[in-house]
Amino acid sequence: MVTRAQFGPWEIEYDREATQAAYVAMDDAYCDCQSCRNYVANAPFFPEAVRQFFDSLGIDPAKPSDITSAVPPPPWNGPLSYTSNLYCCFGRIVSGPELRNYAMSKNFGISFLRELYLNMIPGEISKEQALLIEISITLPWLLDEPYTE
Repeated sequence: MVTRAQFGPWEIEYDREATQAAYVAMDDAYCDCQSCRNYVANAPFFPEAVRQFFDSLGIDPAKPSDITSAVPPPPWNGPLSYTSNLYCCFGRIVSGPELRNYAMSKNFGISFLRELYLNMIPGEISKEQALLIEISITLPWLLDEPYTE
């Protein structure tokens, strides 16, 4: 079922149920590096507003298509700024600006992107049906090991 909603300056249409089914079928996180493992370890502890954002779209926040972090030189065990974390959902932008990193809260920004990075779309969602979502978020270091990579 297609739903229309406003997120920041964007109005989008999306299919929560189809997106949720695609995420259930997806494999777990794609990378085993420390930065990615830390991001996935944080997913259950995202702030309530962030979890509600993902839930409203049917997205599993522990299964991004891509994770990019700005990591200081090792050794490190402080907060990390994750600058470009990509997710997909079944949907499209109805209206909104070409804008990157709209602040939804102090440490959480979103972008709905019109351009699609074909290698970032999971196989369960076709490029014709995909809406690419980029988030930025600052997260604590949760791993029991210091950053060394």
